[in-house]
Amino acid sequence: LPEPDPAAWFFDFEGAPYALEDGLEYLWGTWSADGFDGRWAFSRAQERAALEDFLTRAVARLEEAEGFHVYHFGQYEPSALKRLVAIHGVGTAELDHLLKHRVFVDLHQITVQSVRASVSSYSIKSLEEVVGFERDVPLKEAGRKRAELEAALTFGAFEKITDAHRDAVRGYNEDDCRSTQVLRDWLEARRDEWARRG
Repeated sequence: LPEPDPAAWFFDFEGAPYALEDGLEYLWGTWSADGFDGRWAFSRAQERAALEDFLTRAVARLEEAEGFHVYHFGQYEPSALKRLVAIHGVGTAELDHLLKHRVFVDLHQITVQSVRASVSSYSIKSLEEVVGFERDVPLKEAGRKRAELEAALTFGAFEKITDAHRDAVRGYNEDDCRSTQVLRDWLEARRDEWARRG
């Protein structure tokens, strides 16, 4: 784990794997000291704009704060960014800059390598009981709304996406981002505890 920095982002995608044939990263969520920022992308052009915006803002944040990191859970986020840069043909230099500076921090890998927890799997949701995180949007409701929204994206039925879908999925994404921060903070507390024990 890098030293905590208040400039940090906690990042999570929502994606529809069968939308637009090749899949679509349709919600880009970041949680930071500034609060939650969720950016929608319901077309390939909007996905490209979200990619460019994310990378531009991340590089600017790194220039402002050398200790800036983007925490995520699992390898999906960096892998998806590499894939999107290749698909859209933009952001190569920016992503390369972020990777060279080791901005991305995979909390799943760190947790698996450092903690033995009484959970059935090391998923973010299973670990929430251990770290004491409670979601604002119930998982059952969020799962149903996500499935309906992603079906609408897959079949091009955009008119079926309601404000209720957006609110539930946005809340679910925000919960995932906040859960990532709570896990990071819990790991930092364990590190301090173990350091005190020598």
